[in-house]
Amino acid sequence: MEYDKKNGFSKINSEPNFHLVIANSKIEHSTEAIVANVKRFKEKNEEKFSELCREESELINNVLILLKNNDLSNLGKNMLKNQEYLETIGISNEKLHSMIELAKKSSFGAKITGAGGGGCIIALTDESKLEKAIEQFKKKNYECFSAKIDFKGVDTF
Repeated sequence: MEYDKKNGFSKINSEPNFHLVIANSKIEHSTEAIVANVKRFKEKNEEKFSELCREESELINNVLILLKNNDLSNLGKNMLKNQEYLETIGISNEKLHSMIELAKKSSFGAKITGAGGGGCIIALTDESKLEKAIEQFKKKNYECFSAKIDFKGVDTF
């Protein structure tokens, strides 16, 4: 699904073939505290924050095209670019960063989920990389699992 404020929801008419590996950092975090930190970053770095927002908008537009074309390699690169933006505004940490680095060894790309500060990361894989990605997280004692998009559920739109 695609969503924007002006047009609402629309279905993306493709069925990309990928898996997501979700790994849990087991770091508890406060969304409220993370949002407050981002607000402080924005207030201290207004020009940089605006630039990051512009770059993020471009990235999102590119990702929509890549999704429609099932271009996993470049989708992964865009996930890593998004992660760089998130690290710049201070919502990542050393453990999440090391998990992203680990994911890069067996996936197309990875990034944190949610508000950041803890919780999970997602790594983009395909069938050929899936088991290796899961195995490397489990070797480091990270709780992880894989997920695949259920296109049947999207039929309701």
